[in-house]
Amino acid sequence: MERNQKYQQQKSIILKHLQASEAEWQDWRWHLANRISSPLDLAHFLPLTEKEISLLRNASAHRRWAITPHYLAAIDWEQPDDPLKLQVLPWRDKTVAGCPVGLDKKETRYLLTVTNQCAIYCSYCTLTCQQGLIERHLALDLLQSTLNALAQQKKIREIVLVGGDALLLSERRLEWLLREIRKISHIRSVGIVTRTPAVLPQRITAGLCQVLNQSGPINIFTRINHPRELTLATQQALKDLVAAGAIIINQPVAMTIAQRTDLSVAN
Repeated sequence: MERNQKYQQQKSIILKHLQASEAEWQDWRWHLANRISSPLDLAHFLPLTEKEISLLRNASAHRRWAITPHYLAAIDWEQPDDPLKLQVLPWRDKTVAGCPVGLDKKETRYLLTVTNQCAIYCSYCTLTCQQGLIERHLALDLLQSTLNALAQQKKIREIVLVGGDALLLSERRLEWLLREIRKISHIRSVGIVTRTPAVLPQRITAGLCQVLNQSGPINIFTRINHPRELTLATQQALKDLVAAGAIIINQPVAMTIAQRTDLSVAN
């Protein structure tokens, strides 16, 4: 079956199960509110064995995971070793990658954590270890104090927003943050690390693109790890970001052979 046809078929099943409309499917907030994060909920869609459900239950006790309806529709439900599925399900209690914060090893780049919220929680990321942590954005006063401190560090030339996922900030807060960063005269480059185009393309709205366009060229460091993540919706989201003046730089998560074996990711 052609990939988009399968996506649409599985999307219809998800909408029917969640009793949702096409308009809701296009709303990124609906996707966040309806993420799948329990083995029993997932079993409504994927043909999980009792052993797999048991493994997920055990892992869920100390690993955070969640899948947006969009990403669930992109998974091939009939393939046990589907590479998208294996990226998001915590089969093992092992973290293989993460995002550092603070001063980067380049010493001219600062990685600014603005939220601990992601649209999905990937099995290779350190955020999955934070089970029970309440999703929240960094308070404005803490952001402002950090920016004030960075304004005094003349060697810093680049600020990259990390998390979590900065594109989950409201457009109003993101606009304020980017405006405040641009006020720092020695900052030459601003970037955002995000999985949103791949896992929640509905977030790339006209309003968000307007904010990015008004904020000068923004480097968008995407994390697209597999060609199958390039759904039609994701392709359109990337086109909209480029039209808004963003510079797209894909940085797939690099895993060693041993790590890929541990995650059982198919080639």
